[in-house]
Amino acid sequence: MSVDRFIEENLIDLINEPDRCVELSDSQESELALAHIAEFGDLTEWLSDDLSFQDLREFEADMARAFIGLLSHDDFFLKYAGEFNRAKRAISDHYEDKIWNRYCDVCSPEPIDYYDEYGLKRSDFA
Repeated sequence: MSVDRFIEENLIDLINEPDRCVELSDSQESELALAHIAEFGDLTEWLSDDLSFQDLREFEADMARAFIGLLSHDDFFLKYAGEFNRAKRAISDHYEDKIWNRYCDVCSPEPIDYYDEYGLKRSDFA
């Protein structure tokens, strides 16, 4: 699934309407990250933002160890779960503006009247 398709199919569920913000659940963040990785294939780049060069090489070696059976899959996933969660959050942050702008295009939310919200009158500033 492409990122655009994921956004279109889940648009309303990705928005916290009362707080007027993009708010993804953990499973939605995972699905968005998967859509991004499937479309653009740059998981290692997202992971490498938080890993040193040596840690990235260790990650790649551990991935190879997991494939050939020298490291259990559980151990691999437990070891790198934090890095993946940070990468997943960074991918979600990357798309927040796109999601919000698409929501505004489709749903045209009412603008916030900050004068009314804070009990002010426009004449107070004239």
